[in-house]
Amino acid sequence: MIRVFSTLGHFHASVVSSLVGERPRYINTGQRVALLDGIKGIAACVIVGHHLSEFSPSAKLANQFAPNLMYGLYNYGLFIVHLFFVFGGFALAMAMPDETISWRKAFSSFGTRYVRLAAPYLVMLFLLVAVSWSALGRTMEPPLIDSFSWSQLLAHVFFLQDVLGYGNLSAGTWYLCIDLQYVGLFLMIQALLKTVGKVTRQDFDGPVAMSVILIPLGLVSVWYWNRVLEYEVFVFYFLGPLVLGSLIAWTLKGRISWWVLLFYATAMTASLAIEFRPRVLVGLGSGLTLYACVRFWLTLPIPSPILWLGKVSYSLFLIHYLVNGIVLNGLDPWIGSSPTRAFAALPIAFLASLVAAAGLYYWVEAPCDRFLKSLRKKGCHP
Repeated sequence: MIRVFSTLGHFHASVVSSLVGERPRYINTGQRVALLDGIKGIAACVIVGHHLSEFSPSAKLANQFAPNLMYGLYNYGLFIVHLFFVFGGFALAMAMPDETISWRKAFSSFGTRYVRLAAPYLVMLFLLVAVSWSALGRTMEPPLIDSFSWSQLLAHVFFLQDVLGYGNLSAGTWYLCIDLQYVGLFLMIQALLKTVGKVTRQDFDGPVAMSVILIPLGLVSVWYWNRVLEYEVFVFYFLGPLVLGSLIAWTLKGRISWWVLLFYATAMTASLAIEFRPRVLVGLGSGLTLYACVRFWLTLPIPSPILWLGKVSYSLFLIHYLVNGIVLNGLDPWIGSSPTRAFAALPIAFLASLVAAAGLYYWVEAPCDRFLKSLRKKGCHP
C-alpha cells in the first residue's frame, strides 16, 4: 500500500509542471460576480416556467393560447438545470481552499453545506406537508403530494429520497440531492489527497491533483454514465457539467492551465457523436458563458431587478411549486374553460412565487447565511 501511495506521489510530481504555470488570476476566492448571479436568477425563472407548463392544472388550456411557448418551456426548460450544475461546480471550487484538507475539515465543510441547503428546504417541506394536510390541500386537484409516508419525509431530510426510491415531494428538489452528493465527493477526494500526502510525505497541489482525479470521472460520465437512465439518481450521471464548472474555477484562478480545460471541453463535445444529448450541450454552453462572464465581463453592470432575482433564486427554486399549486387551484373557477384566462393565470402564479421567495429568503435563507458567516469568523468552521 505504501508503494502505491508513493507511486501516486511521483505521478503527481511528474504532471504538475505540465498542468500549472504562471498565469494571471482573474477572480479571487469568495468574490461574487453580479452577472453570474443575474444569470442564475433568470435560469431559476425558466425552471419555474417549465414546472408551470408541467404541473399547472390548466396547462392544456394555456397551451391552446400559446402553443409554441408552452411547448418550449415543457420540452426544453428542464435542460437549464445543467447551467446550475456548471455554476455549482464552479462555486464549490471557488469556495473551498486550494490546499488539501483534513477529514475533520471535510466533515465540517459538508455540514456547513448541508445547513446552507437544508434550512430553507426544510421550511418549504414543512409548509408543503402542512398545506397538503389542511382543508385547502384536501380540496386541491391535482393534489400537491401524490403519496406521503414518514419514512419518505425522513429520506427528504437527508436528501436521500431518490436514492432510496421514494421520489420527491416537491418539483425540482432532486437537484439538491445531486448537489450535495458532489460536495461530498469533492470533499472526500480533497481529504484522501491529504491522507496520501501524509503517507508519501508530499504536498499535493490541490487543483492539479483534484483535476487528475475528477477529469477521468467526468469524462466517463459524459461518455457512459450519462447515457444510462438508471444512474440519474447518483452524482455520477451529472459529473460532466459539475467537473466542468470546477475546472473553469481553477483555470480562472490560475491554478491549472487553460489547455486542461480545453481538453476536457473538447472531450465532452466529442461524446455527443455517440449520442446527442441536449443536456450535455447546455452544460457546454453554460461553461462557455461562465468562462466568458468572468474572463471578459467581470464588472459588467447588471440591473438591480436582475440582481435581486439572483439573490432569491434558491428560495424561488424551493417555494414556487407550493405557491403555484395554491394560486392556480384558487384561480381555477375564474379560469373555467378559457385558454386566455388559463394562460393569464400563469404569470399571476409566478408573481406570487416571487413574493413567497422573497419571504423565504429574508426570513430563513439570509439569516441562515449570516449565522454561518458568524461561525466562520469565530473559527468554528472553515
